[in-house]
Amino acid sequence: MKNIATIWLLIILFSALMSVGCASISKDISHTKNLVIKRVGTQWTTISAVSVVQEGNKTKVRGEVRRRTHSRGPIGGHTDIKVVGPEGTILEEQSVKHHKKSIKARHADFVFELKTEPPMGSVIQITHHAPLSTGQF
Repeated sequence: MKNIATIWLLIILFSALMSVGCASISKDISHTKNLVIKRVGTQWTTISAVSVVQEGNKTKVRGEVRRRTHSRGPIGGHTDIKVVGPEGTILEEQSVKHHKKSIKARHADFVFELKTEPPMGSVIQITHHAPLSTGQF
C-alpha cells in the first residue's frame, strides 16, 4: 500500500515538473520599449489586460474585450490592431476575432502575432468593433 502511494506521488511530481518545464516563457516588452498602448472600446465594451510579449522570435499582443456591464453572453464583433511607429507612420494593421474560453466567461481573449517587432516609442492601438447588425457588444 505504501509503495503504491509513493509511485503515485512520484508520477504527480514528475508530471508537474514536465508541465512547468514545457511552459513557454514570454517576456512583456511594452515597458522596456516605451510602447504606448491605446485602447478603444465601444459604448458596451472595454479593452483590458493588454500585454506585448516576446515569445522566442515572435512578438504577440494579448488582451481581453470586456463588457462594461457584468453580464454574460456572447461578445460579438472583432478587434483591430494598428502599430504606429514613433515618426507617425502605420507599420502594421490587422483584424482578429476574439474568443471566449467558456460560455460563462465575462470576457473574450484576443491574440495578435505581429509581423515585426515594434520599434521603441511606437503606439499600439487596439480597437473593438461591435457587429454591424446590432451595434452592441
